[in-house]
Amino acid sequence: MEEYDYKGYVIEYTDDGYYRVDFGDSSYDFTSYDEAADWLDSHIDSLTPELKTYHIFYVPYGADRGYDEFVKAYSKSEAKAKLRRMYPDIERILNADEVDV
Repeated sequence: MEEYDYKGYVIEYTDDGYYRVDFGDSSYDFTSYDEAADWLDSHIDSLTPELKTYHIFYVPYGADRGYDEFVKAYSKSEAKAKLRRMYPDIERILNADEVDV
């Protein structure tokens, strides 16, 4: 899966060939990146995202224990993508929860 940042949102290319946008509690699938970007452009003014803090637990490759990190992002998928950019040796993400700060 590939993920693209677009104006504070993540457009994710899924294994089934769609471009997915997670927005709020919903996710929307589109047949092209341009279609997903156009949808965000048309809804971005009416829907202002809120920056949230996520507590993410992950395991690096070859590690014998898990680690955790707090990440600020607009959505859970964006938080996971940021964490993977921060630590490219992540084998898997175990859990990501929104927390109040």
